[in-house]
Amino acid sequence: MLSEKDLKEWFSGLTREKILIDNHARRRSRLRVFSEENIYSLLIEHPFKKIIKNKEDTNVPKFEVHYNHPHKKDENIVIIFMPYNINEKIIKIVTVIIE
Repeated sequence: MLSEKDLKEWFSGLTREKILIDNHARRRSRLRVFSEENIYSLLIEHPFKKIIKNKEDTNVPKFEVHYNHPHKKDENIVIIFMPYNINEKIIKIVTVIIE
């Protein structure tokens, strides 16, 4: 089972090819005027505040990665993802929340 510490290591070598964005996440981010490019940029180039394992009653573990909003200082962005391929270190973005 992956831990938050393992995922921090994953993020150090993350590339666009290792990020899959779910259709729901695409639609949700567009509604909030936050493009797919912004998602890639945050995940690859910006330091995150924290990674938290989401406590859900499903067999698939999901994680939340928290960022400061790059354009609005009083807002945060939470990207919820799940490991898609552990051997290749690929993640799948499930949703994007701007709070």
